[in-house]
Amino acid sequence: MLQVNLRSVGRKRFAHLSENLDEIHVDANIPWGEDTLFTLEFRVDESGKYALHTCNNKYLSREGKLVDTCNPNCLFSAEYHSGQLALRDRQGAYLSPIGSKAVLKSRSQTVTKDELFSLEDSLPQASFVASLNGRYVSVKQGRPQHPLVCQRISEKAISVYRSIASYLCGEDYYVYCRVHWTKM
Repeated sequence: MLQVNLRSVGRKRFAHLSENLDEIHVDANIPWGEDTLFTLEFRVDESGKYALHTCNNKYLSREGKLVDTCNPNCLFSAEYHSGQLALRDRQGAYLSPIGSKAVLKSRSQTVTKDELFSLEDSLPQASFVASLNGRYVSVKQGRPQHPLVCQRISEKAISVYRSIASYLCGEDYYVYCRVHWTKM
């Protein structure tokens, strides 16, 4: 099993669960949160096919709906085209994002860039909350971004060196804040 972010080559967007948790949409600019994590399950018992398993413990069917159990409509053959992944269902159609909502389902019998995906490693994610006012730390658009070098102090605190504050103040010092880790 492999837990990854799924990026559409054609749309240049990432897959994520829909708000209703019943479909996968391919319209996220950034793969943020557990709803962008998918497990590509190799099913030995199913002729070596793959199933796309979501974080809410459902499987993607060829029709684009998420179902509770893996059935033949949830199994796909993995094909590589120029280093990119295409997933083919049992009727020979390939998964691709369809329509304005970019719902992931089977449609085309041929592979174009719309049917190609890249599998990207899911990176660790955390949300930082300021201890003083309880607000989330964010980076304002248009400002240069500096890497955060973090050192774990305790289970609920983290020291951020060369942080946004040091950029704003022009000097190096530590900023202490609570941290809420996103469980993957």
